[in-house]
Amino acid sequence: MTPQVQTAKRLMVAGLGLVVMLGLAGCITLFPKTKSVQLYRFGVQTMAPVGDPPQALVAILKGPTLFNRAASGDRILTMTGQQSAYIADARWFDSASLLFDASLINSFAQSKGRARLIRSGDGASASLNLRLDVRAFEVRYNARGRKPLAAVNVQGLLVDADSRTIIAQNLFDCEHPADANRVRDLVEALDAAVSDCQAKIVTWTNATLETMPKR
Repeated sequence: MTPQVQTAKRLMVAGLGLVVMLGLAGCITLFPKTKSVQLYRFGVQTMAPVGDPPQALVAILKGPTLFNRAASGDRILTMTGQQSAYIADARWFDSASLLFDASLINSFAQSKGRARLIRSGDGASASLNLRLDVRAFEVRYNARGRKPLAAVNVQGLLVDADSRTIIAQNLFDCEHPADANRVRDLVEALDAAVSDCQAKIVTWTNATLETMPKR
């Protein structure tokens, strides 16, 4: 084989390699691009209670929270009449049920009342159990031209830990209009509705304690 032929073959191999590399580079740019999902959260932030802590704190065992199945995960539920849908490209930072429970415990911790929520693994005894059923946790679209409405509906029960009898029950129905039909505004409206409901739950629980005989 002459030197001229060898040189020609080397140039051919190098050229083929360059074509393959360029082809691979082209394939990489053609892969579909996925749109990023924005994460949101709701609930009060952890803060120190204002003023002196109340005397004789009362531990209340927080039972499992029943949560509307369609809204319990990390997707943001909307309702238009009888039709439901999730907001695209938006998720909660964690499941809505877990965020709700964490926020509720913080709400009790920040209140000036005597009631404090504990979990079953905290090692403390409690005379009352708090049971909640979150029946609605959604953004509602009702009529054209009206702003979306964040709705949170919670059934609450206070149960005697020893006798298992119901001491008190209440329904908390909280609504808050969104400023606009944008995801951030919808999330802020849901956050406001949650805060309203949880504040009412804390107030109701503490008021119930005041009506009970001392043990």
